[in-house]
Amino acid sequence: MMFTGCTEIDMAELPEPTPEPTPEPEIDLDMYYEPTPSVEIKAPKTIEELNELIDMNIAAPSSPAPGMELRSLGYDGKNEGALRYQDKNGSVLLYTFHTGIDESEAQGYSSSAHISGFDVLLSEKDSLYSGAYWVKGGCTYKIFAEPSLTQEDITNAVKAMILVAKTSEDSPDVLSEGTLEQIVGFKISSPKNLPDEYVFARMYAMNNETAITIYESEKLRVTFAQCEGDIYPDRTVTQDLPNGDAITTGDITVETYCAENGCCIAEWQKDGFGYSITVTDKKNNPIDIKEKKMLELINCFMNIEQT
Repeated sequence: MMFTGCTEIDMAELPEPTPEPTPEPEIDLDMYYEPTPSVEIKAPKTIEELNELIDMNIAAPSSPAPGMELRSLGYDGKNEGALRYQDKNGSVLLYTFHTGIDESEAQGYSSSAHISGFDVLLSEKDSLYSGAYWVKGGCTYKIFAEPSLTQEDITNAVKAMILVAKTSEDSPDVLSEGTLEQIVGFKISSPKNLPDEYVFARMYAMNNETAITIYESEKLRVTFAQCEGDIYPDRTVTQDLPNGDAITTGDITVETYCAENGCCIAEWQKDGFGYSITVTDKKNNPIDIKEKKMLELINCFMNIEQT
């Protein structure tokens, strides 16, 4: 077939066609975290499966708000997971989380609050809150709420995720600070220059998120603990013990508890971390020591120069 009005092109190099720009993907959260996403993305059926996919240890809060139930698990096919809660009226709370910290993800939040020992960024408009962002253990957590929540409700939703244990099991004993730091996800403090009577006994991560180091003397066991946020947020042992005198050392103020006379537990906060020292006998019964002795242990834990 012949075409008229055309010029013959003999061995000419034609310019490459300009490619069409690739549009940015639009993510519909309602669909993105459905229980059965597209075949390209594995659909997690349990929290354990989701943990393996995103390489995190996450537990679902029992209920982040009255009437809210966990409806589905989400996975983006890369490194982010989600828990989708909904009540009978259609209100939705979506938790998302992934390992690592991207500072750009913290942009666009208009206010902040200190919740359970953590600095939380909030998306606020007209005293209602549609989102929250915080970092824990080298991981990023976010909440999206539809409709927006009151300050009390967004605070409770954040607390529900912060306070839930990553796992119900403690880690195996470890032999080095470096290994313990890999488990808990933060730089730990270890007691230095303890009195000679104390000998290292064990080191492990409680609930895989609180660094525990234990030293023992002939009669006593001393447990040093450190975690992000509040120390032992679910701890109940102190509820049965009266408060002792507060101790001030360096730039920290320490709250103490006593069994009979002296103090057996010391707890304090510093730079976003919670610390505690617990003194017991070998059967873990609380044993009081003199305030001067407890102060010495605190200074060894926080590397404060003895005076």
